[in-house]
Amino acid sequence: MHRRLALIAVAAILFAGCGASSSPSPSPSPTPSPTPTVAPTPSPTPTAVATASPSAGLFDGQPYALDVPAGWQSYDLSNPDSKAALDAVAKANPGLAASIKTFESLPNVRMAVNSLLGDVMVSLAVPSQGLPLETIGQSFSSQFAAIPGLASPKPPTTVTLAAGPALHWLLDVTVTLPSGAKAVVSESIYLVVNSQAAVIVEFVVLGGGTVPTESAIIQSFRFQP
Repeated sequence: MHRRLALIAVAAILFAGCGASSSPSPSPSPTPSPTPTVAPTPSPTPTAVATASPSAGLFDGQPYALDVPAGWQSYDLSNPDSKAALDAVAKANPGLAASIKTFESLPNVRMAVNSLLGDVMVSLAVPSQGLPLETIGQSFSSQFAAIPGLASPKPPTTVTLAAGPALHWLLDVTVTLPSGAKAVVSESIYLVVNSQAAVIVEFVVLGGGTVPTESAIIQSFRFQP
């Protein structure tokens, strides 16, 4: 199970780096027809109305949650455009096609995209089977070390989140884009474990660099019933 989760994480890296840019844009609003001008009437000063958090509903049914700040939007993996992006990435990277297909079929993958910067966050969870963080982390390190195109793999560091200890990997992977061009994808990957679930959270930047709001997002991580 944990080997499968690590392989899915690899697929998430590739899809986030190569396919998220193909996310469908919002449908344009119809141009309103001209309406007669009427004299304005006095109205009470409007009061502030609370708006839903960008992460509202994104983690429904999951054993964890994160706060996703403004500027991010959820990415629907069931959308036909998403399916086409996954197929294009699998074709460009045939060695990981099976992992990508597994990633595509899982119902519990959650993805959010920063629509302005193009950065991506991917998260998913599986049962931890009661295994400790270090044991699951060893499986991840082994799988990550085998990623084609990985530059100088390094062991994870232990970081402290509000939810407790986590393992943190920093990876740079050269991948093939659907266009055939090569690109470097930077990944910042966290693994958080409790007695029930093992959760991976990935922040992905195409072309290298870091996600500006990464620290705030990952520190908001919490397990929930």
